[in-house]
Amino acid sequence: MIALKCTQALFKDMKAAPAPVELEGIPDLLCWHVNLYKLNNRKHIVFVNDASRLAILIDGVRSGQIGSLQKKFVETLERYLLVEGVEEESIEAYLRCSSEVFITRTDNRSVLGTMKEVTYFTHDDFNDPIERMKWINRLIHKPIDYLQPIDVFITELGRSELIQAAKTTMEEKMDDFTRTRVIRIMDQYTQNAVPESIRDQVRMIYDLGESSVTLMEERPAFQSEEWVKLPIAQFRLRGGRWKVYWQDSRDNWHYVYQIEPSEDFERQLKIVDEDRTGMFWG
Repeated sequence: MIALKCTQALFKDMKAAPAPVELEGIPDLLCWHVNLYKLNNRKHIVFVNDASRLAILIDGVRSGQIGSLQKKFVETLERYLLVEGVEEESIEAYLRCSSEVFITRTDNRSVLGTMKEVTYFTHDDFNDPIERMKWINRLIHKPIDYLQPIDVFITELGRSELIQAAKTTMEEKMDDFTRTRVIRIMDQYTQNAVPESIRDQVRMIYDLGESSVTLMEERPAFQSEEWVKLPIAQFRLRGGRWKVYWQDSRDNWHYVYQIEPSEDFERQLKIVDEDRTGMFWG
């Protein structure tokens, strides 16, 4: 459960009314104060987390679209945290805890004070909304001991028993039917991906985990008979859907948010193979 504590001005704009909900059982980490914010002559909506003072900004939500506000907030929060390098499993656990959203009134003057600081500027030169939030969330605030909101949010994620409990329930193994189907698809793909005439120079292989599939390219090592494995993409089963990840130069995997999770593994493999963005094959 997540609580969005909206100002009266936002309620009026969204043509909505606060829900009669008891907030005592909701941790501050799952509570956000929300208000309208005019930035660069454009309507934005700002969310400030009660526990960490992390700020999320969204735009493009019209008056009366309370459902769109909730959806876009969750999508923007997930994308922003991924860019900040937050562990994907922690993000997913947080979003699972936030699957039920309640709209209620503001109740914390301190958080509203931080929100006033965050929205002090009415114009800026940022073209990328993610870069804007990265800058905002490195502003220090007294209520969080002059720490940066992004650091506090990450720390609170690690401390939260609720989030840790949600992470343990996310562990998902492929059933026998799914495993058999994935092996068939990957065997066929790796056997046909590289022309036979150059298989002495490059070949495709894969590694099958309990809930993941890693696609790799192999090439002969320099002045050696061994082959070097080069990870291309990883597919992880989460909540019955396959998510796609790419690997950086430090061997860290990152969720590709541009590719929607899908129940169809073969569809995800096809998207990676076509690689219209140049993310996987260069």
